[in-house]
Amino acid sequence: MRRFFAFTVTLGLGVLAVLIWLAPVWNVADLFRQFWAPLTLAAILAALTVVIFGKKRLRWIAPVLAIMVALPGLGEVWRSVAAAPPTSGGGPDITIVTHNLWGRNTSPVSAATRLTALDADIVALQEAFGTAWTVPDLLSEDYPYRADCENYASTIVSRLEITDSGCLDWWWWRTLDGHRDADFFHAPPAAWATIRLADGGFITVVSVHMTWPDPLRHQNDQRRGLARLLSAFPQDRLIVMGDFNASSPSSALSRFDRDLGLRRITRGIATWPSQSLWNNRFGVTPPVPTMMTGIDHIFVGEDVLGWEVQRGPDTGSDHRPIWARIFLTPLGMQEAGPVPQELRD
Repeated sequence: MRRFFAFTVTLGLGVLAVLIWLAPVWNVADLFRQFWAPLTLAAILAALTVVIFGKKRLRWIAPVLAIMVALPGLGEVWRSVAAAPPTSGGGPDITIVTHNLWGRNTSPVSAATRLTALDADIVALQEAFGTAWTVPDLLSEDYPYRADCENYASTIVSRLEITDSGCLDWWWWRTLDGHRDADFFHAPPAAWATIRLADGGFITVVSVHMTWPDPLRHQNDQRRGLARLLSAFPQDRLIVMGDFNASSPSSALSRFDRDLGLRRITRGIATWPSQSLWNNRFGVTPPVPTMMTGIDHIFVGEDVLGWEVQRGPDTGSDHRPIWARIFLTPLGMQEAGPVPQELRD
């Protein structure tokens, strides 16, 4: 019986390894990479079980299969562990937060309190609707500047002055010179804001909420649309953050890295599902964090010289916020101006 169990476990490991490696060519298999961390842990435990109870031949096959499951995500883990400490080139530094508030947020007042405690200069919010619709208003005393889009699906609140803002969509694209006859394309809910920094320079911040990766073709359509819309802004001073519904080492996230043309500074940070998901669904809050995958990200342009990134506290959402302090080059910030008139709504 033990040998049959060990054989079955090894067979399951083989199927999982094949699916993990088919991800680049098969979208269904890519869903397994979205949950790489818990699947890798399960694969290691399964391999140990086979080593204890399996036949001699299976005792080396199972660990090899577990290594195959783990291998695609090890590069991301290494980059997160070996990340260089943040450096400042003498330019300004700002603190930013991105957070999917969740339309079923279990404690919106607590969410506003905890977001304020993170002491960010700029906060990008997603799903500020449903039970979470009051959170931007609760933040207004500390964050007087605000940009909203698509019924609060994407929102930006700021302590620093927002000099211009709008919504990224096909209609906005058609207002730009040379794009008035553009064919329709899909785009995710996204708000943008041009923000004046303390030294007089400007940055552009985008808050975005991508659709789920199942079916992946819908997310692919939104990703291509988002990349097109972002190309209208000066790239060196661009910060894009939000819920991308894509986790490393999935091919879906790799395509964002490729198509957006920006640097992703969120590596190895699991943000979903937070404890409040289980509280909402089953009325029980787990005593330990339950995040299994990192689907919330921050992308930055070349004028960002260094950064430090941390995961925030449970806010009643099924996501955890991401806090980041970024250091900008003084030259880039001095040369960067507001969004040109032709790019405004």
